[in-house]
Amino acid sequence: MKNKLILHIGFQKTGTTAIQNFLFNNARILNKYKYSYPEMQKGKFNITNGYCLRNCVTEFGLGKVNNKCESWKIFWDKTRDELKKNNVIISWEGISTYNIDDFFSAVKNEYDNIKVIVYLRRQDRYIESLYNQLVKYEINLAIKFKNIWDLPEYRMLFSYKYKLDKISKIIGKENIIVRVYEKEQFKGDKQDAVSDFMYALGIDVNWNEVKTSKKILNPALFGNFIDIKREMNLYIKPFDKISRIVDYTIFNYLELNIRNSEINHNQGLFTPEERIKFLNQFEKENKEIAYEYLGREDGVLFHNDKMIQMHKPCFETLVSDIKGVFNYLFKKLKSKQEFSILYLEEAEHLFYSEIENIEKDYNDCEELKLRCFDLVKKCIALLTDYGREKYKKIMYLTEKIKNKKVFIFGTGGYSTDFVRETGVLPDLFLDNNKNDETIFNIKIVSPDCIFKRGGAVGYLTIIAVKNPQAIDEMEKQLKSYGLKKDEDYIIGIEFFDSPYLESYLE
Repeated sequence: MKNKLILHIGFQKTGTTAIQNFLFNNARILNKYKYSYPEMQKGKFNITNGYCLRNCVTEFGLGKVNNKCESWKIFWDKTRDELKKNNVIISWEGISTYNIDDFFSAVKNEYDNIKVIVYLRRQDRYIESLYNQLVKYEINLAIKFKNIWDLPEYRMLFSYKYKLDKISKIIGKENIIVRVYEKEQFKGDKQDAVSDFMYALGIDVNWNEVKTSKKILNPALFGNFIDIKREMNLYIKPFDKISRIVDYTIFNYLELNIRNSEINHNQGLFTPEERIKFLNQFEKENKEIAYEYLGREDGVLFHNDKMIQMHKPCFETLVSDIKGVFNYLFKKLKSKQEFSILYLEEAEHLFYSEIENIEKDYNDCEELKLRCFDLVKKCIALLTDYGREKYKKIMYLTEKIKNKKVFIFGTGGYSTDFVRETGVLPDLFLDNNKNDETIFNIKIVSPDCIFKRGGAVGYLTIIAVKNPQAIDEMEKQLKSYGLKKDEDYIIGIEFFDSPYLESYLE
């Protein structure tokens, strides 16, 4: 019988990093049981051996496989060589975000003895963990959790059954191994994701022989640190060298601090009412997964309690936490030649003088929070040319919006990026082709519904698209309602360009 190709596809935020590290570091144990976790590439992502497949995707995020590319050929040459000797494990959570039909059909055409291992995390805990990751160091996310969890691009991540059914049609339901990412449901001696994964493979591990890593691989942000980092994000440019030094320095401090903290890591980001509402969307399909893929007659997929304490800032430690971050940041940056000493001294002087004033003089907790986070943003903005320039633009926006409410005209990629990275949340989104939908939990309406009824008094409209032709058409439309540029509307791209999208595409 042919050896098995086992694809571990995540989903995201289900302990994949820990599993991959175990597999990479314990080749001897795997070989003993006729399994192999081949190293497909050298460098930063060598532990995640499926990451090399990313080079074979012709459209980012859609997973249309280019099976003519050199990376695809190299991957399969190595995989087939290993399959002659052992069962082969390939792991990468990015696979779960692919075009399922296209990707698994392409794999099936190359090899037909496939097993898929997939971990499911309850949807509310998944989005909370994903948001934490995004704030921590993935992208410049500057908006609060409540405005992100119903974004269309994230909504599909949580429809587990849709993906499982698509995979099962291609490789057969009997070839999908569904595991639940809950400690109470983990199997294996250690009751964690790694021992559960070994259990799923049928491997009885002698844990005394295992090579383990002492490093905390991916600690989450908790307590005040998630709020501190989100405020900093506004002025940190993705992929820019100097800004990344700031970013990684902050992350290193937070990682060290969290490692030694006694913060309650079980806190959530939903209100109790929001959590129930969010989970109700998935109740039916979760029952179907439990019944169809796990054979559970009761239809219960997740067991964990839904009553989770909500995260709130700790005002008693807010000043000391911010001090700790900036003490560490300034100390580290003084050793970096890339930084302007003048910029650093300016930021340092502002921070220590203002934080002392804040400590001595504030009226209530909300004022403390506002003053602290305003100082955080100013000091981070002062450290780089990008931060200073963006600070001017944000201040321009703030002045324009003063005493007005906001419409954002456009609901595409630039629009959502604009909101993420400026933190400007509109009262309504405007779109000629959408109505009664939401984005960032904010309603989308037709411009005609607003402007033809004269309901836009006291509003500023921001045109949030990048295409020059689309901007011209939207300007003409707004002018037809009697709106004037710089008085009633502005064009977002004239003062805010997305550093994340531009850098990523370079």
